[in-house]
Amino acid sequence: MMDISRVPFESPYFQLEQVAEGVYAAIVRGGTGAWGNAGIVDLGGETLVFDTFFTPPPAQSLREAAQTLTGRPPTYVINSHCHSDHVFGNQVFDDAVIVSTTRTYELMSERLPAMLEEVRAHPPSLEEAARDVQDPRMRRDQDLLIADYRAMEAALPTLQLRLPDLTFERRMVFHGARYKAELLTFGGGHTPSDAILHLPAIATAFTADIVQVDFHPSTDIANPDEWLDILEQVDNLALKHVIPGHGPVGTGEHVRIMR
Repeated sequence: MMDISRVPFESPYFQLEQVAEGVYAAIVRGGTGAWGNAGIVDLGGETLVFDTFFTPPPAQSLREAAQTLTGRPPTYVINSHCHSDHVFGNQVFDDAVIVSTTRTYELMSERLPAMLEEVRAHPPSLEEAARDVQDPRMRRDQDLLIADYRAMEAALPTLQLRLPDLTFERRMVFHGARYKAELLTFGGGHTPSDAILHLPAIATAFTADIVQVDFHPSTDIANPDEWLDILEQVDNLALKHVIPGHGPVGTGEHVRIMR
């Protein structure tokens, strides 16, 4: 059994779970506009947020949770990769330093303005496709996806793209009175550039979509072999806790299951 406990902070967008002292996983409630999991780390003297959800309202709730749990607003925000379900809440953290890999910054700059322009001109309509889904589990997933996109459509009038302020190439270290946190990239697997946040003292990592628990992986690069190589390097970290990009909190075993 993992020593995970629920946190008495109520949000309609996510369930907060305490993984270790000062380390919290924000596991999304499906169909609310959050979509991709996030997290909060009290480094000791500074607060770090990992990813910012799909729309600003859940990101605002995440900011409030960070303030409540750590007693201070976030100093740093990590963008693990360029996908919108992990970065479209960035604008809520206007006073924080947002960090990503250099390649993720480039991908966000290249892809996301055009994506926003497209969805504003042609909001996605998934209801018709959902009518043909017969499997009840797949239908449930499709219904949640439709609800997430409806939440994004509702947020479009005020949604603004906020890009990272600071980039790194391979490794960046945050030093706090409680934790040292390593921001690492082993290359691109789920996207052309993916980053994880490793807390070596407690064998814990926020992996974003490099590791997903009880979810089928998806990729927008041509060669998944690099993803397998990345998972091998993540496995070498000998993790106790894994906070995935999608699904519940897992263990190091889920890295091997993902492979």
